Amino acid sequence: ALVAHGGAFAGPRLDIGTRVLLEALALDGSQRRRTARPGAASPPELPENEGFSGVVNAEDPRRVLDLGCGTGALAVSWALAHPGDAVTATDRSAAAVASTRATAAANGVADRVTVTHDDAGSDLPDGAFDVVLLNPPFHLGSSVHTGAATRLFEAAARLLRPGGELFTVYNSGLAYRPELTRLIGRTEQLRRTPKFTVTRSVRRP
Repeated sequence: ALVAHGGAFAGPRLDIGTRVLLEALALDGSQRRRTARPGAASPPELPENEGFSGVVNAEDPRRVLDLGCGTGALAVSWALAHPGDAVTATDRSAAAVASTRATAAANGVADRVTVTHDDAGSDLPDGAFDVVLLNPPFHLGSSVHTGAATRLFEAAARLLRPGGELFTVYNSGLAYRPELTRLIGRTEQLRRTPKFTVTRSVRRP
């Protein structure tokens, strides 16, 4: 259940980029509902990265950050799927912060999702997180603008511990993979559709 205050991106709907990232991480509930509507067509996809099971590679409780949380879909979905993890969500938008808090409450995880209001995680400590989830903005008005995404990639590099993982979804035409490799570390493609790409980057030591 999504709750949105005025001005929050995508409102009370799940935007398609976030949906692709949730599917790639098996956080969309699909592992519990594999049946489709009769006659429903699946969108065409290019081959996924081999060997990725949709399960992040850790058994111990993790510190997880939804960076630029919007309405909180990523943070809340992670908290629901991984109740032992400590989840933080942050955004520069007051409307987004209020929306995420309301979404967490609506889904019964308000006690497990900490929501902060700051710019690109500027108030959070360096190396504090094992996992960062990111669906960066790539438009300024109607034009494509990549500066905000680069700032968030740089923030993720600061906030991740060495060996920590950044999971990102972005418009496939923007080809961010070399930049993610430069700023974060080794980057692999997990999923690619005609419109969106999901990658996993591992923070270098």
